Amino acid sequence: MHVRIQKNAQAIMEALSCPKRFACSSNGFAAILNSRRFLQDYFTCIGSGPECCPHSLHYGYECYCLCPLLNYVARELSQEQDVVNLQAAPRSNMEAGNH
Repeated sequence: MHVRIQKNAQAIMEALSCPKRFACSSNGFAAILNSRRFLQDYFTCIGSGPECCPHSLHYGYECYCLCPLLNYVARELSQEQDVVNLQAAPRSNMEAGNH
C-alpha cells in the first residue's frame, strides 16, 4: 500500500471513533479487498454484525459501510488495482507494432 494512503488512513483513524476497534485495518487492510463497491463512493460492510455498527446503512438485503476509513482505503486500493490491471493487460496488435 502506498505511503500516502497509509498516512491519510492514520489521520482518519485518529479523528474517528470505531466501536469495532478498526478491525478493517488489520493485516494491512486486507479485509477491505472483500468489500464490493456500492454506487461511486461506498462499499459493502465486511465485518461481522454490521447491524451493530453506527457506520452501517441497511438497504434491501445488504449492509453498506459509511465509515470514512473503510471507504477511503477501499476506493484508493481499487484505484491502485485498476492501474495494475491496466498495466498487466495485453497490448493490442496496433500498440505492439503489428499492423
